[in-house]
Amino acid sequence: ISGKGPLALGDIKVEMLEDEQAAVKCDLDISAGLDEQGLHLSWLYDSALFDRAHIAKLQAHFERLLRQAVTLTPGRPDTFRLLSQAEQSALLAAGEGQQAASDVALLPTQFSAQARRHGSRIALQWQDQTLSYDALEQRANQLARLLRERGVGAEQRVGIYLPRSIDMVVAMLGVLKAGGAYVPIDPAYPQQRVAHILADTEMAQLLTHSDLAAQLTTTSVTCIALDEAKTQ
Repeated sequence: ISGKGPLALGDIKVEMLEDEQAAVKCDLDISAGLDEQGLHLSWLYDSALFDRAHIAKLQAHFERLLRQAVTLTPGRPDTFRLLSQAEQSALLAAGEGQQAASDVALLPTQFSAQARRHGSRIALQWQDQTLSYDALEQRANQLARLLRERGVGAEQRVGIYLPRSIDMVVAMLGVLKAGGAYVPIDPAYPQQRVAHILADTEMAQLLTHSDLAAQLTTTSVTCIALDEAKTQ
């Protein structure tokens, strides 16, 4: 039944009843209605995914956003706050205190340990090429030293513009050993997309092959050609 005001059917009294067992077609369904008293929202949710307390918190957040939408500066949704001051304080407090030490070694450390245990075993095989753990460790360390000499360190991004190959794995491991983060770029991408990725990520260096580097005519990123560098 929809419409404004009470429904009158002669002497028949009509009373609205809430259906507590409504079937849900979505995880969460919010219906809105407007009358003389204001905006009314009906929340229909899957009880297997949400409990009443969770929905109550979502309702409070949504109400807070709506109130800010009509009271704060128009056109500035970036100033809206989803959480209450108490919720913000609780989140900040959760990130304080003693930092627990992790006994899980980082990937470069784990690989070095594996190389010491199984140095002569094959670590990589690509088509008819193979590389032992010792050889991969040596090449990755050489590349890591080269990257550090060029200023690569923590939180610095290094692009890897290579096809699937042994060199690609050497590049990935070398960047991690240098303390940086690698950004993989598929050589099959259109040049315009490659140029956008290079500019958007603000990477420090780009690891590639000489023939691929020759195709990059619109970027100022410093390229390191692995087929020419001393990491072979």
